[in-house]
Amino acid sequence: MRIENMLNESIASIDNKIFTNTLAGEVWFWWGIGIILLYPFLLIVINELAHRLNKGNVEFLHIVIHVRNIVLPVFLLYILLAKILLLPDSNIALKIVKTTFWVLLIYFILKTVNTILFSEAFRFQERIPKLLVDFIRAFLVLFGVALVAADVWGADLGQLLAALGMGSLVLGLALQDVLGGLFSGIALLSSHPFSVGDWIRVGGVEGQVKSVDWRAVSLETKDKYLVMIPNAVIANGEFENFSKPTPMHRMNVNVEFSIEHPPNHVIQILSTIIENIPDILKNPKPEVYVSGYDTRDTMVVHYEINYFIDNYENKDDGYELLMSKIWYASQREGLRFHPEQPSFPLITTDEILAKLKTLSVFDISDDNLTQLAQNAKIENYGVQEYILTKNSVVTRFYIIVDGIAEQRNEATEYDKPIATHRLTTGEFFGFSGMVSNENYGESIVAVTDLTVIAIKIEAIRKMLQRNPQIADGLESVIKTRSKFEA
Repeated sequence: MRIENMLNESIASIDNKIFTNTLAGEVWFWWGIGIILLYPFLLIVINELAHRLNKGNVEFLHIVIHVRNIVLPVFLLYILLAKILLLPDSNIALKIVKTTFWVLLIYFILKTVNTILFSEAFRFQERIPKLLVDFIRAFLVLFGVALVAADVWGADLGQLLAALGMGSLVLGLALQDVLGGLFSGIALLSSHPFSVGDWIRVGGVEGQVKSVDWRAVSLETKDKYLVMIPNAVIANGEFENFSKPTPMHRMNVNVEFSIEHPPNHVIQILSTIIENIPDILKNPKPEVYVSGYDTRDTMVVHYEINYFIDNYENKDDGYELLMSKIWYASQREGLRFHPEQPSFPLITTDEILAKLKTLSVFDISDDNLTQLAQNAKIENYGVQEYILTKNSVVTRFYIIVDGIAEQRNEATEYDKPIATHRLTTGEFFGFSGMVSNENYGESIVAVTDLTVIAIKIEAIRKMLQRNPQIADGLESVIKTRSKFEA
């Protein structure tokens, strides 16, 4: 019995050695088992990841699908040739497959990093110059190619670098202009004189920087043209940056008025106009002053307006609005730009009386209407002009003849104005401040070009004393507006 047990143990030991020396002892056997078990698991994980990405990030989805359909099969082919079929490292087919796998892997790693860094969640692209990104990509690609060449094809990196050095010398002589632009771009990048998004002017071309690459700087002009400025031109010349060191930009505007108008009066009108333009900064404070006289030929006084804006892109909008408001104000105040300029046509009392009768704001006698017309004038306002500002002293009662105005609640200087009521033809404003003898509580702004009848407060008060029922009617209109606003 003991002899039989010893024989069985010997047979089992021999069987184990045979198995070890045949299957389990072979490396390719375990690689095959690993592929059979691991490859389906990887497919399940990648498919689940692709399913989740399908609901969100499309760029990551494409990367995952390409890894599943391209990188993973090439890797599987490499394992089959190298680890299962045990082809030698010198085999051409194995080298080609291995090279293909590494190239694909490097490509998709770079693409993944690029997608992560420049996705909308991070927004690094606006802060990192394109030239720097291109250099990093080129370095990583060359580094990966060198590793593949050394590991797969057995290349001598020392000789490769020497060959590249000689080739670089030849290319450098042949591409002097191109390399000049490249190193100019590197100099611009290192000194960091402007960034993507800055407004600059180079050689008479003005635009916003869109990108900086190895060859040129791309500018988008106000006309939406894309202009390429070579780096060498910028590095060897002069340029202006309107966005640095601060985004504030000083604007200088020159206007002329006839010498017949008192300068202090003109300066006061211009200062009031500037205060009511939203794009003009209140700090630093705008300046208006007399810059000179011309008493020989044109008989005009030169005025200079200096103000600051915080967005160079909108400089033309603020300038156009300022010049438009100057025209409307000069018409209302009777200012002439030149002594020979014809005066603005005066609206007669009869014409104002006819308009008052048409608007039917006051149910009073013709005599009372005539007295109001004699103390009234027609005023015109442009779009976004303030007729009354918050806390302003009311000196006139206004009736809209044509156009639309907006009543705004401006609680503090930091709050955005809120429109509380729109006023159209036949509606009035300025009554609240007149009755309470207090500063006006809200602002009135022209939404469109606006024509109003402006009646002196004293004339309105006398009319109300003779016709107290009119005051009750006007107050009821004000209360109705308040209920509507609430």
